[in-house]
Amino acid sequence: MQIWNIIAAIASLIWIIVAAFQWHSKYSSFFILISFGGLIGFITYNFKLGGAQNFYLASAMLMPPSLYKSHFQKQILIYLFIGVLIYFFSSFFLDESQPHFFELLIFIIVFLIILSRIVKSIYIENMVKIFECVLGAYLFSLIIKYIPLLNEGESGLVFYYLTTFFQIFIGIFFIFAREDNPKLIFKLPQSFSS
Repeated sequence: MQIWNIIAAIASLIWIIVAAFQWHSKYSSFFILISFGGLIGFITYNFKLGGAQNFYLASAMLMPPSLYKSHFQKQILIYLFIGVLIYFFSSFFLDESQPHFFELLIFIIVFLIILSRIVKSIYIENMVKIFECVLGAYLFSLIIKYIPLLNEGESGLVFYYLTTFFQIFIGIFFIFAREDNPKLIFKLPQSFSS
């Protein structure tokens, strides 16, 4: 097994563990999608089953609504149906490189949602939530990871795996961190947001 496959296998395992440890957090659905998309994509890619990018795209398309846990869980069957439709649509109508573009757009949207939550907690709640800041860093690394893939060069693939290696460390953080851990929430002075 090549080093890149080992890194991808470790990343898949880490994010499965993250999903299990974050089961009760408000981001549990998001982490489940990351772990599911990564695992299915890893299996389909390594066993040459085809369609790995279509699985990534389908799970990525569900990420924005997954950030709204209550709504997402109430409508889970509808979202799963949408995910299946996206998978089949992308399988028949998109070539292999096109899902990267759509995934990148989705990751930018999700990053902006998390960024708005970070700004809100700073300026309205007068606190910095490290958990959400690290989540923002993870999403930013996804954006950086996918930009070189649009060019489809070998350097893009190397960069993809280097950012995956970085994301393993972020995953390890999420295994041990809780969003409501007071050690990861810093109160700001009142005058900061005024």
